[in-house]
Amino acid sequence: MPSPTTDRIGTAARKAGAYVVLGVDERERHGTTIYNTILYFGPDGRLIDKHRKLMPTGSERTVWGMGDGSTLNVVPTELGRIGGLICWENYMPLARFHLYAQGVQVWLAPTLARGDGWIATMRHIAREGRVWVVGVNPCVRVDQIPPDFPDRDCVWRVMDEGEAEWVEPGNSVICNPNGEIVAGPST
Repeated sequence: MPSPTTDRIGTAARKAGAYVVLGVDERERHGTTIYNTILYFGPDGRLIDKHRKLMPTGSERTVWGMGDGSTLNVVPTELGRIGGLICWENYMPLARFHLYAQGVQVWLAPTLARGDGWIATMRHIAREGRVWVVGVNPCVRVDQIPPDFPDRDCVWRVMDEGEAEWVEPGNSVICNPNGEIVAGPST
């Protein structure tokens, strides 16, 4: 970063006049380490902060590097203090505490995690931290993956013509500071 991709995301944020927060796979500019990273873009399109996942989960350790904790910040905005953790890092109580101690008000949690357990985690964080929580999961169908994707049929089950199997069915949710679900889970 920066890259043509982050430039496009910044342009979209600026055009929408919105904050954009998302999870990405970040490769070091001068090296080969890949990080699971949260990017924060401001409504002016500028990349205002990033957080590298502290500890890759399970088999992720064969691919992703560990963050060093120096990027574990909250971002002050006119909407409130935003911050969060990526994926299963949300299960790390000391990382959560560090953000609570900085006064986070809106918690953002991009992930690939599915199911009721993840929704329970989002509700727990909302109630524990007395914060708004936005848990964001991707929604991807097989028919959205290009036909020329390398070894596509080995990775995802190819459906009959016209059918669309969910690769990632979503599970996004918004919880209020009492841990109550106010939107979602949605696919």
